[in-house]
Amino acid sequence: MTQDFEIKPKELMTIIINGLNQLFFKDPEPEGKLLFDEVLGGGSAKILHLETKSGDFDCHLKLDITEYTGDLNYDSFRTLLASHLHRAAGQLKNKDPLNLFTNKDNNELVFHIPGVVASAEQTNLMVSSVQQSRPGVIDIKLMCLDPSQFNKTPD
Repeated sequence: MTQDFEIKPKELMTIIINGLNQLFFKDPEPEGKLLFDEVLGGGSAKILHLETKSGDFDCHLKLDITEYTGDLNYDSFRTLLASHLHRAAGQLKNKDPLNLFTNKDNNELVFHIPGVVASAEQTNLMVSSVQQSRPGVIDIKLMCLDPSQFNKTPD
């Protein structure tokens, strides 16, 4: 049995922005590095506990770097995350659409607002998603995407 929460996508994106900004940019760096190491290894870390009108729930953080190009370290992760969070905050501030996609196979809501970091050697993209993994738990997943899938094809 799943627990349904009445949280709008804009509220979810605000939770993601504020929570991750606090954890990786405002809290002491050693704490952020420990959290990064935990999720980099494929783990899931509880990062937030929220109380809503429809019930309490925990938010867990996951990281999917299967499509990341290069070696991901803490500094490059923070740069890519900052780009994603900055773009998402801009979308909210300007009241622009959030570019939502739903993966119906696993009931995952993807916020396709890519953070982009480009260098001469590589380009990397990051988006975020949310999914209720079990009652009372929402997973926030940061996903690195292969930028080549977004290249325009010649007509």
